Amino acid sequence: MARPTLLPPPGEAASPKSLQNIAFATQPVKLDDMPLEDHTRSGRPSTSRTDENIQKIRDAMFDRRRTIGELEALTEVSWSPCQRILIELHMK
Repeated sequence: MARPTLLPPPGEAASPKSLQNIAFATQPVKLDDMPLEDHTRSGRPSTSRTDENIQKIRDAMFDRRRTIGELEALTEVSWSPCQRILIELHMK
C-alpha cells in the first residue's frame, strides 16, 4: 500500500488542493496567537515528591549501598517516587 504524499509523482501536475496544502504547511507559525502560560491540568496532584520526602530520603542515604526497597521501608515513600527523588539528587 502506497503512502499518501503532498507532491504528485514526477511528470504529473499537482492539483490545486495539493498546492494549497503545501502553501499552508510551509507558512511560518504565528506566535502572537499562542498563549505561553501553563494551563491548570485535571487529575491528582503529585504529593510524593515533597520537600519532606526528599529530606527523608537524603537522611536515609547515609549508607549509599541501600536499595530502593530498603529506602521505601525506611522512609514510607513508595518505590517509584524514591527512584525519581534519587535521580533528582544524582544518587542513582
